[in-house]
Amino acid sequence: DNPASYHRPPTAIDDMSVRQRRFPGLKFSHLEFDSGYEPHPDDPAGQRWMDYRENRRVHAWMLRHEGPERPWLVCPHGLGTGSPWIDFGAFGASVLHHGFGLNLLFPVLPLHGPRRPPNSERGAMISFELVETLHGVTQAVWDVRRLIRWAREQGATRIGLYGKSMGAYTAALVGGLEDVSLI
Repeated sequence: DNPASYHRPPTAIDDMSVRQRRFPGLKFSHLEFDSGYEPHPDDPAGQRWMDYRENRRVHAWMLRHEGPERPWLVCPHGLGTGSPWIDFGAFGASVLHHGFGLNLLFPVLPLHGPRRPPNSERGAMISFELVETLHGVTQAVWDVRRLIRWAREQGATRIGLYGKSMGAYTAALVGGLEDVSLI
């Protein structure tokens, strides 16, 4: 009845590292920070989730314009992706960034891309192991909300969410907790 009672408010990101990278036709920043997500203390499977060490570190790709503040679009990816090489093409990043003039954030969702533990399946976040799915989705909401908070701290006044597949589900959940536009 009250999703906000389950999803804690996001804390500020205080340990972000930023590296500049290139993609054909795009310069982007690779953001990295500790997730800070922890399962509820009484969760019997919480420690198993925390054992995914790579997953504790959030990665995101950012395309940001210099100069006056512009609208931001946060783009959670689909199941099994989480790489700039796939996500930029899937979302049409060049058109969104250059054509529409948007600042873009592409969060890598739990157990995807560089967050995927060795020997785990692609797309393990959504599986028949329902507790894993619960933790994955809850952490995805937490991480995206922290990035939205960070964008606001950078001066963002208008933020939209545009997810694909599993990312659309994440965006819908976040949209119920944050003052953002869903696309």
